Amino acid sequence: MNQNNNVYELLNNSLGQTFSLNTNIIETNLINLVIVLGVVIYFGSQFLDSLLSARKNSILQSLEEIETRFKQTNELFEKVCQDRDRTKQKAKEINEQALNTIEQVKTQLNQQYNRDILKLEQTKQLTIEFEKEKVLTQIRQQISQLAFKKANQKLQTQLINPESQRKLIDKKIRMLNTLR
Repeated sequence: MNQNNNVYELLNNSLGQTFSLNTNIIETNLINLVIVLGVVIYFGSQFLDSLLSARKNSILQSLEEIETRFKQTNELFEKVCQDRDRTKQKAKEINEQALNTIEQVKTQLNQQYNRDILKLEQTKQLTIEFEKEKVLTQIRQQISQLAFKKANQKLQTQLINPESQRKLIDKKIRMLNTLR
């Protein structure tokens, strides 16, 4: 304590009577504490207000940026959804067109197939008729040749004999007379 008194005297002598130090520890701590708290509250509240205000502005700005990005993202999402819907619709149309085209080509091929079958059937019938006629013509020619040969042979056997020639000529003349 002696040392504290020396400090007190020293300060008292140098500063004079206008400033005095209270050496009572309980009183000085309480006063110092009130002073420090007052200074902290006064200056700290301004600092804290500016700090909180800056933080508030930063948060509000971040929220605005987030909201703007959210709106942009929603707009982009809407556009992507619309594009997807258009793409689905276009794919559906293309699929329907492809099915229609396939059906048309199938119908055309069936019709062409039926026409080709009909032509082949007609060609087959004509070929059969032609070959039939050709065979009949050949048979007729062969029959007529055989008949001619047979008749020729018969005539030659009959014409060798003059009596048979005369009988044949008489017979033919009578036939001609009956026809008149």
